[in-house]
This record gives sequence, C-alpha cells and structure tokens, in this order.
Amino acid sequence: MTDAPERRAVPRLALSGQAAARTQDGLAVHLLDLSLHGIRLAHQGLLRPGAPCMLDLPAALGGPVRGEVVWSAVVGAERMPDGGRALRSHTGVRFAPIPAVPRAALARALRDLTAWIAAA
Repeated sequence: MTDAPERRAVPRLALSGQAAARTQDGLAVHLLDLSLHGIRLAHQGLLRPGAPCMLDLPAALGGPVRGEVVWSAVVGAERMPDGGRALRSHTGVRFAPIPAVPRAALARALRDLTAWIAAA
C-alpha cells in the first residue's frame, strides 16, 4: 500500500488541538494543524467560507494573523453545561500574506515543533 501524494503546496504540522487561540470576534478555537499558508481549527458553530478571519495565535506562533475561511464543516455536537447542544466544527483558514517578521516567527515555530516531535 502506498501513501497518497501530498496535495498541499507546503506540508502541515499536526497539532494536538490543545493549543488555543481566538478569532477577532472572540470565538475560542483549538489548533489542529498549521503551515505557512494556513491552519485548520476546531471550534463551536460554523464560520462562513469567504469570510475574513483574524486569529490571535500564541506569540510563539507569530501572534495575530489575518486570513480567509476556505471551508467549515460540522464534525459533531457536544453537550453544553446548561444541557443544550452546540455544533462542533472544523474550519480551514488560508492566511493572507504575512509580513516578514511574523512569517519568520511562524517558520521558526514550525521548524522547532517539527524537530521536537521528531525527537519525542
């Protein structure tokens, strides 16, 4: 059995989903995978494809980045503390061009995380 070829322009680094960030409007998101071109997020609700998305990433990942929602899909539901249910979604965001300094910080973080995972 052979592995399927990578379709992305650059590989993505899988993250645990434990790292958290926020969108500009305050939506809490968890980081699932990351590259220099974009990110996959887990969150409650749906984000509209084509909508602008400003993410406040942790400083170790370069800080705030601007992007555009490419896709958003419901992957399940979860029970809320009040007994209600909330949609659980995954969303793909393509980054807008990132200025040189934050881009370098993101590239460094990706390189360091990749090395750390390989050593574990």
